[in-house]
Amino acid sequence: MKCVIPSTSVRTKFLKSLPVGTIYKDPRNNHSYEVQEYKVNSTLTKIGYPYFGSNEPTIIDVPEEFLKLENPVRPNANQALKAKIVELESRIINLGSNDCVSDSTNNSLEEVNQALRSKILDLEETVKQLQSRLDNSIPTTKPPNLEQSLFNKIIKLMNGNEIYETDNELFEVGKDLVFYLKKKDKGNSKEQMKQLKELTWKDPNVIYSIMEQQPIIQKKLLKYLMKDFSDEKIVEIKKH
Repeated sequence: MKCVIPSTSVRTKFLKSLPVGTIYKDPRNNHSYEVQEYKVNSTLTKIGYPYFGSNEPTIIDVPEEFLKLENPVRPNANQALKAKIVELESRIINLGSNDCVSDSTNNSLEEVNQALRSKILDLEETVKQLQSRLDNSIPTTKPPNLEQSLFNKIIKLMNGNEIYETDNELFEVGKDLVFYLKKKDKGNSKEQMKQLKELTWKDPNVIYSIMEQQPIIQKKLLKYLMKDFSDEKIVEIKKH
């Protein structure tokens, strides 16, 4: 029989106030957890790890602000694309109904209308590309259990952090995607990552490329995180 223990509902901010090795009872799901410490990006952080021993857990009083949401909204890349399509279609309608007349005497009304039509055609083409890629990205088979998804595992192991950095690579976990950047010899890697994120929702080719590579990017990041977690030394708790 398989035993499934949910993750603790206590946020990391509160766990930081508890000593490592503390065994506590989760105020929401009533399971026992042990405060453990592990490293993310050379920074030590505390997590609540399921405890199955015989020691009695400590009852802790946790303010509501330090408890995780009971039903958090799961990331959905397809839904984000649909929202972007709706936004672009709305802009097309607004542009088509707006009577744009230039105040400059150097531009004729015909030139303004021509520029407007060109802009509308560009937006319509962008919408078509997004819709086509969205249709192709919808799976034809039943998706895997969300609890077992790569992205969900990454969120748990990152434990509230967004950045993971190695000597040669930079990962950033967003609400819907994991962004990846290979460091260059020159330049600020974090600034380059910021530029990549800004470009993502402006260029359909960038969106499609990042979504297409998500399985590879997420597997790579998960491999790093699992290695960091497994390398941590587990301190044996002795009975008094």
